[in-house]
Amino acid sequence: MNRMNSYESLIYTIIKENQNRPYVVIDLRFYKVKKRFLQMRGFVENNTLVGSRSMQESAFTLLENDFLDTNLTNFLETLNYSLKQGNKYLLAVKQNSLDLYGEE
Repeated sequence: MNRMNSYESLIYTIIKENQNRPYVVIDLRFYKVKKRFLQMRGFVENNTLVGSRSMQESAFTLLENDFLDTNLTNFLETLNYSLKQGNKYLLAVKQNSLDLYGEE
């Protein structure tokens, strides 16, 4: 894989942590996505926010810019997921694949 921006690396880690689920919420408006991003950036220690609010806002601004620059459909297809619009949030849905010769 090429070098990933901050949004792609966030989505990649969320998908890898939730491989057993059929879909994953990847929308920036979802609180768990924001919390995971802050954890990755070192703004959360012992479930408490640390650091200045302005530093967190600048990190979120970078994340929003990377979200706009990311081609989500192509990125998710490389991970064997597809992009769907849920009722409120964007979802990454696992694509079904038929593996006739897979190991059991």
